[in-house]
Amino acid sequence: KDPYAAGNELKACVRDWAQLVEEGHKNIAKDWGVKAMPVIERLRRSLGDIVEGMQHIQHKAEYLGYGLCAKTPEKIPEKWSITLFSEELIRGGGCSFVLS
Repeated sequence: KDPYAAGNELKACVRDWAQLVEEGHKNIAKDWGVKAMPVIERLRRSLGDIVEGMQHIQHKAEYLGYGLCAKTPEKIPEKWSITLFSEELIRGGGCSFVLS
């Protein structure tokens, strides 16, 4: 899967949603809900793909985190930082290719 496809789809959904909201402010038509449901379904799928991608790299992120020995200055393992490592990679965007 293209790692950027879910993000691009999410951007397209937000754009389509904004357009629907603008139409709704001007004039709520009877078919507004019919138009909104496919956008909501696309949003759901897109967010699901993003979560699936995070879950896919989590075990690799944990392996790398333990390998790098993420520890406090007192040499205590910081398990919370290892657990959140994949989330931070996705937020940062730049290094996610290392784990994919």
